[in-house]
Amino acid sequence: AAYSRPCPRCQSPIEKNHGCNHMTCKCGFHFCWVCMKKFGSGSNGGTDGYSNHKCNGTYEEDDSTKSKKAELEKFKHYSERYENHLLSAKLESKLLSKEETILGVLKHEGYLGNDFSPAVHQILQNRNVL
Repeated sequence: AAYSRPCPRCQSPIEKNHGCNHMTCKCGFHFCWVCMKKFGSGSNGGTDGYSNHKCNGTYEEDDSTKSKKAELEKFKHYSERYENHLLSAKLESKLLSKEETILGVLKHEGYLGNDFSPAVHQILQNRNVL
């Protein structure tokens, strides 16, 4: 997943999701994604930076950006778990209906084995709590 950074000139959010490190903001400013410095010559930079840009490769994100990234990762973590629980609940509901059908037939024929329905019902109830 790509993250955004503010344009060094106008502070508009810029998202990089592919391509080279030469970025052009909607304000017209050319800059390097790696070091966030002007790319090329002129007041707004330019495409001539490919031959003369000396990137020092250092860009330190501020605490606010780091905090937002951590918050995003936490959200993605819990969102993934929520989706997995929903999927598991659907699968367990299908399992329960199949098991009840099979046990109904077996009990009709005199089978006295284990009934797993209460266990599956408990799992479904537990998932609602999570």
